[in-house]
Amino acid sequence: MKNDIFFRELLNTRKNEIPARINFSATCWDVFGVDLLSRIVTENRDIFPRYETIINDAKARKYKSWHIAGRDFIDSWGVIWRTVVNGMTGVVIKPPIRKWEDLKNFKAPDPEHFDGNEEVDWPKIESEFSKTTGAKLGRLRHGFLFLTLTNIRGFENLAYDMYDEIPELDLLIEMVYQFDKYIVDRYLSIGANVFIFPEDLGAQTGPLISPQKFRQYIKPCYAKLFKPIKEKNGAIRMHSDGLILPLIDDLIEAGLDIINMQDLVNGIDNIRAHVKGRMGIDLDIDRQNITVFGSEKDVDDHIKEIVEKLGDNELGFGMQYEVFPETPVKNIIAMVNAFRKYRNYWL
Repeated sequence: MKNDIFFRELLNTRKNEIPARINFSATCWDVFGVDLLSRIVTENRDIFPRYETIINDAKARKYKSWHIAGRDFIDSWGVIWRTVVNGMTGVVIKPPIRKWEDLKNFKAPDPEHFDGNEEVDWPKIESEFSKTTGAKLGRLRHGFLFLTLTNIRGFENLAYDMYDEIPELDLLIEMVYQFDKYIVDRYLSIGANVFIFPEDLGAQTGPLISPQKFRQYIKPCYAKLFKPIKEKNGAIRMHSDGLILPLIDDLIEAGLDIINMQDLVNGIDNIRAHVKGRMGIDLDIDRQNITVFGSEKDVDDHIKEIVEKLGDNELGFGMQYEVFPETPVKNIIAMVNAFRKYRNYWL
């Protein structure tokens, strides 16, 4: 099964064991402290197999340019960002195309030198690929298409553009698509066989874009980006925050193999009914409710329910949990223990 190259090889998981991993958001190292988190990592090396790299990166951590508070960041599309918390992505404060007259002087960044956020070093990537066997990961920036459009135009402007079917929008979409296509083709040329496409399409109560407008403007680009990867039998994983169930059928039709979706906002029973058995599920574990406000038993019960209902997905299943500063330390430990307890549930 081609999805195994993600669930087994890339995540370095033993056969029949559910891949379960924990990440600390960058801000956590400041709030909790390196000593505490390092102790959690080193005492649970089976859950953090890259423990040495995690700790070394934390000690020498350097925030990404768009994660530094008090300093505006201009990405390679000309979008101006601002954050007020170190380690957290901020908000767009100035889109480069506020009126369509601006399009005539607008140019996409050169994908030979930029990844959409900042500079990219393709010779270094190629060198690393040449030393890698098995899973070779190609990755596009977070918000590679739809969110890039919202950043360039502003969310409200883009919504009106789609509703009014502004012809210039097609030109902008083609510009962003061609930029992404270069990156996909470049990774394929050096042997990438697993691709990560991160893009938040959902909010708390539904998709950020209607299924109709998704099919009209976004889905065709997804399908074209996925097609050459599928022709080479590569695995395609997409991340999306928010409630995205109304878009699942379209994502599957576009060619997606694995979805990294959130558990509670979509509903575990809904995921079982509409997603399980149709694609791989790399479940994003709740970080807003149970793990922040619940008890240790609530955390254990939650993981047990997830594994019982989704863990035997024949196209692959995994779990990932990202810790944010509001999470009690006791619940971080509870998550570690629950992952260890239930990852072999289906053996």
